[in-house]
Amino acid sequence: MQPERITVENYEAFGKLVKRWVNDPASRPKDLTEFKAQAAEAGVGLQVPPHYEYLRLTQRTTRMVELMLPPAGYVENAEEAIKQGGTYPLPSFYAELFRAPMPELSADEKMKLHAQRIADYTTGQCG
Repeated sequence: MQPERITVENYEAFGKLVKRWVNDPASRPKDLTEFKAQAAEAGVGLQVPPHYEYLRLTQRTTRMVELMLPPAGYVENAEEAIKQGGTYPLPSFYAELFRAPMPELSADEKMKLHAQRIADYTTGQCG
């Protein structure tokens, strides 16, 4: 079974909050409770499942390659769901950006998209 994931309703608000943390290190949340409170105050619509217990913020540097790997179970479960005909969820801002809903994809296309998004997530520098 796929573990519950963190969900965000307002990606723009969340992005602005992250930008604030980048530019003002003193504003960064010190723990998971503060993270949830700041997200709520910013109107992020954040839902953090109860299995998450801790928060770790790291700021990348331009001198080190830092690869963020997803939990192995997430990848395995997502691949299995795709193979069984499940959907591949994308954040709602993709549909807003392209002014169209996500097209129907074959299982092979979903697996390709899954691999591409993992690569983007793993190497993303967010700049």
